[in-house]
Amino acid sequence: MSWFLAQVWPSVLGQFPQARLLLAGAASEQQRNSWRAISSVEALGFVENLAPVYAQADLVIAPVLCGGGSNIKIVEAMKHGHACLVTPTVTDGFSNWLQDGENIMVANSAKEFAARATWALRNPRQMGEMGQAAKKAVSSKLGYGPFKEVVHGLVSSVMSRKPHSR
Repeated sequence: MSWFLAQVWPSVLGQFPQARLLLAGAASEQQRNSWRAISSVEALGFVENLAPVYAQADLVIAPVLCGGGSNIKIVEAMKHGHACLVTPTVTDGFSNWLQDGENIMVANSAKEFAARATWALRNPRQMGEMGQAAKKAVSSKLGYGPFKEVVHGLVSSVMSRKPHSR
């Protein structure tokens, strides 16, 4: 997040001075206080239920440069019908069904992240459509139906095996 605040957020604020950034997620009090020092930033810390936070969001971002803990949060945001702007690190585990520009936006650099964020804020209708495509992608790939199919396939495979004879 520090990378985003230093490298991307000033460009976004340059075009949208009224923009506000809500940061949700575990971070030390010291880290949250440093983020809160920026007047347009509200660092919430850990949030038990993200639905109210998503309801306030025009865009969900995950500027993750390494690791993978935020990946599942992006899936949750998409499940709520939000388009997300992320770095390639976030899409690594979902690359077979996440499509840049269709159900997610991927930025490879700070400059691209800023450009895509400002585009998103200028185009709420397209972002709504992308959010609905994201919601549909999550439910078709990770919902109850696909999960049930995988479990049934595994159980059938196990049950059809012949017992080993000794």
